[in-house]
Amino acid sequence: LSEGKYLLVLQRAKMLIKCSKLAYLPLSPEELSKDNALVKEWKDKQDRCEGGSDLSSLQSSLVPTCLINAQLHLLARDTEGGNRTSLVSTGCHVVACIREAGNVDLHGTRVVVFRHESSGDLILSFRGTLTRKQVWTDLMMRKINVCLDDFLAHPHTKDGQTTSASHIEDMLTKGEITKVRLLDLLPKIGEELPIYLKDARKSGHNVSGIGQIHFGFWSSYNRVRRQIHNIVREELLARPGRLLLTGHSLGGCQATLCAYDMSRWVLPTVKRQMISLHAYNRAQLDSLQISCYTFGSPRVGGPSFAHAFKQVVPDSQRIVCDGDIITSGPPVYWGYHHVHHENIIDSTGTIRVEPSLIEKKFSLKKRNNPQSHFKETYLDVVKKSFSPHVSEEGLLGLLKKKYGLKEE
Repeated sequence: LSEGKYLLVLQRAKMLIKCSKLAYLPLSPEELSKDNALVKEWKDKQDRCEGGSDLSSLQSSLVPTCLINAQLHLLARDTEGGNRTSLVSTGCHVVACIREAGNVDLHGTRVVVFRHESSGDLILSFRGTLTRKQVWTDLMMRKINVCLDDFLAHPHTKDGQTTSASHIEDMLTKGEITKVRLLDLLPKIGEELPIYLKDARKSGHNVSGIGQIHFGFWSSYNRVRRQIHNIVREELLARPGRLLLTGHSLGGCQATLCAYDMSRWVLPTVKRQMISLHAYNRAQLDSLQISCYTFGSPRVGGPSFAHAFKQVVPDSQRIVCDGDIITSGPPVYWGYHHVHHENIIDSTGTIRVEPSLIEKKFSLKKRNNPQSHFKETYLDVVKKSFSPHVSEEGLLGLLKKKYGLKEE
């Protein structure tokens, strides 16, 4: 990328890491009540505290929750009342907050849909690991076979299931059944197409065969897949624009799967509908592009999926904070591979694009630091890469210290 184009990448990254952080906010009355309970606990402890040091220590850990509480109410109001209040820090307004269908919360998947007001970009931000259910999702590391053409599950064997996954999900949502295997909820090749794909059109990418994908990531994404298809198609028809997928940690993995899905099924469908309705011009059609920006994403699947993803989603930026332990897994020797366009940013804001093995070995940290994975750390290094908050002399000193050089 040229310097000018990469500045655009950094500008988007700066906006999208903020959107990724906002996805961690409560998106339901239950989550909001838990957050309010935490705020009340902080206030109670604040009243009991004596002495400045204890209060300062307490504030440093709990005050941020209080400070973002106003934004939580904005998000809740946007989903319930239809108001589209702008979030000043991102320049976006909230279009929708998505959770698993029928409030049957198997994985805890959450997505916030934003619209960037000046550019018209539609942004889907997936929440990372926050709850116990999402931890279990991360640990479902066995891989599932997925058809890369239709992007539907391809189980190893026939398991005797005669009811389609869509029908089983409808029964679960309506409360007609209470127990179900996660595998039974996954749309599969050979059965009736899900309703959101019946009138859809596939892209012309030449992808075929079977790819292996982390079962937890695949299952959790499919729990919100129908809603995402419906909302994205409706929004892009109403106001065509670029589709941006983003997420931190687990959310980055789900954003990766969604980017493939949207490029394969949704964008071609929207273009066909615009043409059939004669409600388009060439500029609007050309604006229907897709980009994927992830932060601290683990490996999503095997080499076949990574290769197909590179073809289907060429504009992908996988941003890694130097030393992030989560990005080192699941391990390569289990058959997992990262998707393309790695951007490693160190604590000084220095960026290495697609670094070689030698660079990773000798000039970058070992990926064993949990703190490097925090979303606040990502926000900090992305800001530094865009506009460093240190002088040239200070930056030179940090670089010398990092590489073990003596100060003159």
